[in-house]
Amino acid sequence: MLAKQAWRIHHNPDSLLAFILKAKYFKNNDFLNASLGHSPSYSRRSLLWGRDLLSKGLVWKIGDGKTIPTLSPNWLHDHINISYKDDSLPPEITLSYFIKEDGHWDINKLNSHFDKDTIYSILSVPTNPYSKTVSFGAMFFLWKTVWSSNIPPKIKHFIWKAFNHLLPSNLNLYTRKVLPSPYCSICLSKVESNSHSLLECSRVDKNHIFKDIEPFIISYLQEYSEAQNKVLPRPETATEGSSSTALIIDSILPFPRNYKLSVDAAVQRQHNIHGYGAIVQDHVGRVIAGFYSSAISGLPPIFVEAKALLRALN
Repeated sequence: MLAKQAWRIHHNPDSLLAFILKAKYFKNNDFLNASLGHSPSYSRRSLLWGRDLLSKGLVWKIGDGKTIPTLSPNWLHDHINISYKDDSLPPEITLSYFIKEDGHWDINKLNSHFDKDTIYSILSVPTNPYSKTVSFGAMFFLWKTVWSSNIPPKIKHFIWKAFNHLLPSNLNLYTRKVLPSPYCSICLSKVESNSHSLLECSRVDKNHIFKDIEPFIISYLQEYSEAQNKVLPRPETATEGSSSTALIIDSILPFPRNYKLSVDAAVQRQHNIHGYGAIVQDHVGRVIAGFYSSAISGLPPIFVEAKALLRALN
């Protein structure tokens, strides 16, 4: 309960409670860095105990990197203590120094200040320089698309839980004292977070798994679509033999005065390179806009796809 209260204060710094506590206990600092002070009250000691417990599980989301100290321990998941090589201090103390204007990591600056293992870990961390300016609009569009899509509700809920790291991973169950260990039961070498179990586990052959489940997914969505068509009336504009399943939506052109956005991405792991592009078509299939780009990174394919979609929407 104390950790939850600490999270509310940290997450809602404009709340009345946060204002009162800041005015009384940490006027010249923030809640996460507030000191215990002289002769602290029982409530202050309890609140800071909850704060310290909360801090053990906090992880930075990079964004543009302007507010994150480079040597902070809570942004690189497999490095507790981060250090520069040869004591080569960069001119800035925040991560924004290592992020280029296009939002990608600057490999030249990384090579100048970190060893190869640290660089490899950094390249696997996604960035989002637009997080402060368009994150709300982008997230609203994302979830509006998810919740209004013609897919089974339990898949929508799974997507929501996976995005918010609420699936019953070993880490989540360990945090709730259900399991004795947070480590992955398959590879046994990493903490099993939602990201690890879905994307990163070394024992998971993703190509093999996707190949096995693809027929099931196609069959499942076809059955769901057929069941919906039996319950819901067909639109007046539909013709005999037409279909509205999600499986062929990619081949359907938009209605007049609307546009279709198509995005794709690719990863070359051997050289830590990814590329992505997008085109916009009108209702007759004519390409009216497009772009393509490439960068050096170690991001998993799903993050490259997300980066491509975010840039296309921007």
